[in-house]
Amino acid sequence: MALLWPSKKVALDIVDDPTATHFSGDEQEWKVVRVTCAEMDDYHSFRKVMEHVAHLLNAEVPKDAVWEQRNRELHAALMAHA
Repeated sequence: MALLWPSKKVALDIVDDPTATHFSGDEQEWKVVRVTCAEMDDYHSFRKVMEHVAHLLNAEVPKDAVWEQRNRELHAALMAHA
């Protein structure tokens, strides 16, 4: 799966997703972050990926405890159905 932010020329490509459409743009112009399903499944590595993508997008990752807890819960729920 590739998630794209065209206005920022940023792509997140999950390289070992067997059903995915992978990034196929000009890698000279785009910043492509390649990750595995395992990296996205583990919350700590997911968080690092999220922070890296946010940095590339010039966005801030919320830092408050309530957001962090809700984000962990959402991640756990989504990964339970993956």
